[in-house]
Amino acid sequence: MNRKEELFLEKIEFIGNINDERIFVDNLQFEVYYSLLNRSKITGKIFGTNENYKTLINLINSSASYLNLIAEFDDEIISSSKLSLRGISGKDTSRDPKDRMNFEIGRFELLDLKIVHSFNSESKKRIITYFLDGPHDVWNVRKTIEKNDSGEYYDHFQKLYFDIDNDFLIYITQRVFSESDNTDTSNFDISTNKYILTVETELPIEILSDDCFIEKSKSICDDLLLLSSYLSKSWIDWYGYYLSSSNSIVKFFQKSRDVEHKTIYPDKFPINIYKNKKFFDKSIKSLNDSNFDIRMALTYFIASQKSKHVEEQFTTLFLSLEKLKDSFALQRKLSKNLSDKDFKKLRSKISALIETEIVENDILDEIKIKLPELNRPSVKTVLFNLFSELDITWKDIYPKDSDFTLIKTRDTLFHSSSKIEIDIIISEVIRLEILLDRIILKLLGWNDLSQVKKEYHNSWLLH
Repeated sequence: MNRKEELFLEKIEFIGNINDERIFVDNLQFEVYYSLLNRSKITGKIFGTNENYKTLINLINSSASYLNLIAEFDDEIISSSKLSLRGISGKDTSRDPKDRMNFEIGRFELLDLKIVHSFNSESKKRIITYFLDGPHDVWNVRKTIEKNDSGEYYDHFQKLYFDIDNDFLIYITQRVFSESDNTDTSNFDISTNKYILTVETELPIEILSDDCFIEKSKSICDDLLLLSSYLSKSWIDWYGYYLSSSNSIVKFFQKSRDVEHKTIYPDKFPINIYKNKKFFDKSIKSLNDSNFDIRMALTYFIASQKSKHVEEQFTTLFLSLEKLKDSFALQRKLSKNLSDKDFKKLRSKISALIETEIVENDILDEIKIKLPELNRPSVKTVLFNLFSELDITWKDIYPKDSDFTLIKTRDTLFHSSSKIEIDIIISEVIRLEILLDRIILKLLGWNDLSQVKKEYHNSWLLH
């Protein structure tokens, strides 16, 4: 951990208990460490007596899942529903068992941490701020240097507003966090900029409770970050939030997924990034109003970008395509060639014919198992119906007069031992990405596909 990370590491100390809702280990002293700066682990130490140690061992031996942590005070509650012990210290044999002196009896990691501080306020506005981690170029939030009334210069950050819900003011910006580094050898302030997503509301708490506000804002945040991750082809996640309400301040931190910190240049996005606000406003509504949910397809698409091998990337991308294809088939009633009644008649005739031609029972049974598949439209048929409905072309990603090869490549890769040359798989991965971008953008209500296929793709696609 570097000095900057150390400065932004928060430490809280309190007395509470650990439990699995059956066994409680009370009067433990805790030290918990979490970071405002990034999605680092939430760790801690437990201090207690020999008697605490014995009860803790009994609790561990009887529990197979995460433990609960709870500490309640007059105006504050500290809790976690996912405490995982990472080490148990040895029993302190240097003292009499009745000795109440505390010593370190264990260390742990928390997958979540919630701190609720209660108070009374006349403010009607409630604000929740999410701390974001990952690439940030997708939001194109710019910084300007401003001068205040005292003549001092400061950084001013643009806000990217979203028109998603009339009950909420929603925006992404940067916030400066500062800490003082005071040691024997140094004395200076250090600051860092963090991207945050803020949701504000003035709805009365009687209409929208704090818990409902948190859940609603979390859903908005998750959808915005899913779309941002898709455009960035890299995960962006939140790792904590602050809620300022009329009667409490809530701090929540959690263990989030691994993210990469990298620069993404404008020409790498599948849309014109300078139209990002228009895209987010339109796509959020389409994401929630769509006839079928494309979130899992987006998840597979983003996950494919971290694949270590090109074959793995092709597989994950094809899973994304399959999700879109299956949802489309279900919505357009393309899951069956014939009705169940008509296919039952046809299947009976086919079975009778097979029985006259094949006498080996084992082979006959194997063939009959395959019969239901005859009533399922081919992958190509459903995909081409999808392409037609969305007005998506595919021929420009192949050499002239070439056939659609992605399904054949999938069959070879998944269902045979035949080798596929690496340059062929790379070309097919690029084709899959382009097609998925075109489908996803159209399903999100975005019709400008001019940014999807890049000029540099042609060296892989058109040979």
